Amino acid sequence: MNEFLAFASCLLSAISVTILVKNEVTRYKNEKMKLIITPQKKVSNNLDNFFYLHLTFSNESALPISILNLRLYESGDYSSTYHPEGFNDGFLTIDAVDVKSTLRMSHQYIKDYKTLSVTTPFVIGPYSAIGGYFAFWEGGDDSFIIGNKEVELFVTTSRKMYKIEMHLSWGNFYDISYQDNGDIFGLAVGGKSHQETSIPDNYR
Repeated sequence: MNEFLAFASCLLSAISVTILVKNEVTRYKNEKMKLIITPQKKVSNNLDNFFYLHLTFSNESALPISILNLRLYESGDYSSTYHPEGFNDGFLTIDAVDVKSTLRMSHQYIKDYKTLSVTTPFVIGPYSAIGGYFAFWEGGDDSFIIGNKEVELFVTTSRKMYKIEMHLSWGNFYDISYQDNGDIFGLAVGGKSHQETSIPDNYR
């Protein structure tokens, strides 16, 4: 009888440990950062020196994520020209601005999107998403040029800082999603690909 009780006690202890380990593994997986960014639209405005990029941020983890800052550069070129008007190329606007597009040659407005750009910081709740137009400073025709380049988006969050390279030059750039761990997927990828997301040494 004593042997049976001892065996039952050991069995219950083993089951309890297994359940605890399983719960911890599940909690770790749920709380591990999983942020997915999908570019959806791009708008150029060389009258106000803005390049607007419509991005959707999806938080697929059990904890909230704060997006603290964004910067946009042509791939491999992390220099940022300072303009006399008081801005640096690639920097996100501090204040929300009207989203408007212009003609490249005449510098005239052709469309008012009747919305304001999104600014940082903002918080994305667990298992939720936030999207909108983000206005990056780009002097003159650079607001048109960068929209047809390979670009790198530097993302500063409450958990880490990383970068993703986006193929804005592709006609179906909006069919590609980028995860913070480097995974790339979507209809335009044809499966899943991977990229390096660490911050380069020459980034300032």
